[in-house]
Amino acid sequence: MLLDSFAYVVWIFLACLRSSIGLKPVDRIVGGKAIDIKMAPYQVSLHYDGGHYCGASIIDTHWILTAAHCFAKDEDPNKFSIRVGSTQHSSGGHMYKVFRQNIHIHKRYRQNGDNDVAAIYIEEPLLSKNGIEKPIKLLPANKTIPVGVVALVSGWGLIKPKNRNAADLLQGAEVPIIDTDDCKEMYSDYTITNTMICAGYEEGGIDACQGDSGGPLALNDVLIGIVSWGVGCAEPGHVGVYTNIAKVRNWIFETTKSVGVNIALSVSKLKQNDDEGTPCKPVKTGAYFARLIRE
Repeated sequence: MLLDSFAYVVWIFLACLRSSIGLKPVDRIVGGKAIDIKMAPYQVSLHYDGGHYCGASIIDTHWILTAAHCFAKDEDPNKFSIRVGSTQHSSGGHMYKVFRQNIHIHKRYRQNGDNDVAAIYIEEPLLSKNGIEKPIKLLPANKTIPVGVVALVSGWGLIKPKNRNAADLLQGAEVPIIDTDDCKEMYSDYTITNTMICAGYEEGGIDACQGDSGGPLALNDVLIGIVSWGVGCAEPGHVGVYTNIAKVRNWIFETTKSVGVNIALSVSKLKQNDDEGTPCKPVKTGAYFARLIRE
């Protein structure tokens, strides 16, 4: 336990150091910059009926994590599949079928975005011998990420809010963690629960968008959030709202069991990632704005 605590402190120190000296200027526009899948080898494209629909993250040889709201409508569960190991959501890498019985949605998921997480078991191994796919570590339960630390959000969501086409190439952007009280003030007409974490710029310009739902918010190759919801697309006064991995970590462990090998933080494997990128945002479903590509 002492070693784990020390590793976490060192990891946070590295992250804070990076946020104070390593953040480069980025274009403050909706959209962003393309990144290679090697920068986010855990990234998954969740397809519905043959096209990109949501993002997801590889967390184990047979498991991926995404947002519960990706399955909250009337879609046929048998029409889902995933693509891994490719910078493009429409080609390359490897495709795998998703089966209805292997989709596990958090039982306490609510349409306001609370507990917005789902775990999917993929029957074929996701990590090929010659592939670039890699699982991402999970933030330990109840760990807190300091305000201002910069994380990487990635996905194939909309580059422009009025353009209904997903980005063909994987996009990524750096967004800082926002104080929860400040986030609650921004979303005074909504509910920010303890299973949520906020990230972005109050002045707008950089954010996640429709099509990024379920995708990763990562810090030094550790998953800290899942793209969940927001208002507008990179609009001033509204940052992105993510599922807080630290608050749903126990559910993930109980649901997957096999993910136990992924929870230990290994300082030797942590790396700093100064590359930049992009994202975008929402469609109103129920009481909040989910980040799905659909009307």
